[in-house]
Amino acid sequence: MLAKIVKKVKPLPATRSKSNPRSVRYAAEQAPLYAVLTGDIVQSNKLSVEELDEAMASLRHGASTAAKAFGHKAWPFMRFRGDGWQIVMPEPKFALRACLLLRAALHQHKPRVRTRISAGIGSAGRIYPRDLGKSDGLAFNLSGQALERMGRKDAIQLSFVPRDREVSQLVHAVVTLCDAISRRWMPGQARVLAKVLLPEPHNQMEIGRALGITQQSVHAQMDAGNGWALGECLETLESLDWTQIAGGWEKTA
Repeated sequence: MLAKIVKKVKPLPATRSKSNPRSVRYAAEQAPLYAVLTGDIVQSNKLSVEELDEAMASLRHGASTAAKAFGHKAWPFMRFRGDGWQIVMPEPKFALRACLLLRAALHQHKPRVRTRISAGIGSAGRIYPRDLGKSDGLAFNLSGQALERMGRKDAIQLSFVPRDREVSQLVHAVVTLCDAISRRWMPGQARVLAKVLLPEPHNQMEIGRALGITQQSVHAQMDAGNGWALGECLETLESLDWTQIAGGWEKTA
């Protein structure tokens, strides 16, 4: 259904920004889209320094594993303000999958620790891999602003400038469903789903061998964590042309 609706979306023309007449919003196809994931640890003040460091190490390792699975050498990862973190990735259609993989990486090692994740999809101006805090662009702005508006509970959210309200609502519904399902993961489920939700996962026998458990256990944990439903949701979003979903980018004239 999403794919049928997206085909009806018309290209976005260049327009002047009302707030800044020198700012011109261009069609998304004129600039590559990125996904910027910004997050922080929920109730980090209740964690020891060691626990917080271990949580960040789990997220960093999860990001590194995911990046390699997507065929990238690495995704720039930055920790800031002690409990905050940020990642930038070049294929925004995989943003929700990346969010779930990061949640799985954290839950399997630190089940008591939760993180909020705000993924902003859009263009990026300048990207400084060694210091993402200096980077700019629409994707960075959307990600940071959405995180500030989120509640204090752990959550996953995708933000973008929509070309079509109906498509935006459907994408939001899919993200909300995946967020709700993955919040309930137990450590064993997260451990299995961290393998199952990779873009090209091994079969259950190979996953079981890698984790030191039986194929039956892999199947049971995947079923308990609703891996089948999550996979369907992810494949649906990833089959869409995001240049026809996310809006333009802004550049000061």
